[in-house]
Amino acid sequence: MKYETDKQLLDAVVELLGGGTEHFGKAIEMEVERASISSRGLTARTKATKDVLGPAGELDEGWVATVMDNLTSTLVTAFAMRPHVTTSLAVSTLAKPPVGAAIVVECTLGSAKSQPQASAVFWSAGPVGQRTKFAVGSHTKFFKPAQPPRF
Repeated sequence: MKYETDKQLLDAVVELLGGGTEHFGKAIEMEVERASISSRGLTARTKATKDVLGPAGELDEGWVATVMDNLTSTLVTAFAMRPHVTTSLAVSTLAKPPVGAAIVVECTLGSAKSQPQASAVFWSAGPVGQRTKFAVGSHTKFFKPAQPPRF
């Protein structure tokens, strides 16, 4: 679909996300704050709770992967409007957020060709240059054929 405004893209992303996402059966409280046609990206906000931290205090990698998969898949769908599957998803945790800290997730769609690629960065809230990078991830997808192959 061709979006005329960032607001149209934001509305589409929020609609595509529907009722939100879960990690091990627990709802992830997340709000999509911004979507940009020109940067092919979105920004969402969530919070670091005890449930999303791993044993060493970093963000749980499964939680990071779940949030990233949901947001970047939604971004691919919003721009390409074609069925797709994940071919690779990689995450790295980098710093420990304090419990209760706001986490800003910035996702960008790099390519929407035959193998769409997207990335996500999990930041602390605050001015650029003063934020802490908590986690990063990359997500590569593959578009499903329009019709199933015949054998």
